[in-house]
Amino acid sequence: LLWLRTQQQADGSIPSSVSGAYSGTTQAVLAIAAGNQEPHAWLSSGNQSPLDYLASQAITETDTITETGTTARLTLAVVASNDDPYDFGGVNLVERLHSYYNLASGQYGLDGDVVAQSLSILAISASVTEPQPITQTIPASATNLLKSWQQANGGWNIAEPCTCGPSNWCCPAVGADIDATGLAIQALIAAGEPATSITIVNALDFLDDQQQADGGWDTFGSTTGNTNSTAWALQGILAAGQDPEAAKWTKGVNNPIDFLLNVQQGDGKLQYSDPPPAWDPDLVLTTMQATPALARKPLPLRGRYVAVKKGLRWLQSQQQPDGSVPSVVSGAYNGTNQ
Repeated sequence: LLWLRTQQQADGSIPSSVSGAYSGTTQAVLAIAAGNQEPHAWLSSGNQSPLDYLASQAITETDTITETGTTARLTLAVVASNDDPYDFGGVNLVERLHSYYNLASGQYGLDGDVVAQSLSILAISASVTEPQPITQTIPASATNLLKSWQQANGGWNIAEPCTCGPSNWCCPAVGADIDATGLAIQALIAAGEPATSITIVNALDFLDDQQQADGGWDTFGSTTGNTNSTAWALQGILAAGQDPEAAKWTKGVNNPIDFLLNVQQGDGKLQYSDPPPAWDPDLVLTTMQATPALARKPLPLRGRYVAVKKGLRWLQSQQQPDGSVPSVVSGAYNGTNQ
């Protein structure tokens, strides 16, 4: 986090060369919140926080169905920052996500977009307050569609169907994408899928089979892990309630936490791999994606705003015809006072 702070721009953004300024900043906010810091307090030289930057462009960055993934990731960042996902930067993010949902197919966003589907499920699961009933859950058609995309080996690709050539990253050498698999596990667990279900068990088996001797993961058929894929796999393992430092996830002497610690540099950033690749990796992206994993926090990061609204929603359901909200311990009168 100290190193990420040095990457902040005057407008409050924390750009990633791969993900861009907007998506990069949303992922930085998730890293900040996972590290128990306040994203609003990260003020730049221009006195702007990452949330100020995100709010300033929320309308245009979420205005088409092609930006479903951006909208969902922004929603997750807003919730994690204890802000209101129903009114951020002039946008009702939850309503906008619902507008990009196809009831007939169960798809959020463009057809076959596995990443947007997973992110949307996570965002909705973290955001439901009013005016929706407290009992509202993710549509079964949405989770069923995501489950239907699971490959025979237990993993998911980033797109379904995968129509590109075998050298393209959406058709990886290992038969499925590690990042998309870790994300799908988090989404399904957040939507209520039991960690003991065959879907989750098969996904974890896939991750187990693909883990490298250095404790990490790589989607591209390498025998060494990379930080981004390891972070997503690790969050999937954590979402399923497993200990990434247990014997199951230890290859030789290395587990996923060991891998991430081993690639961290002296100034705080995390290198892409050990040894570093010949090409120039996006170390902002590796560091911001690794931070929640190191903090042992899978998505979604649930914020106080939504928690308070959900609590009030439930209390309202306990109100009696005479206006009281009785407590078994405190009684009707003192209970209503409280």
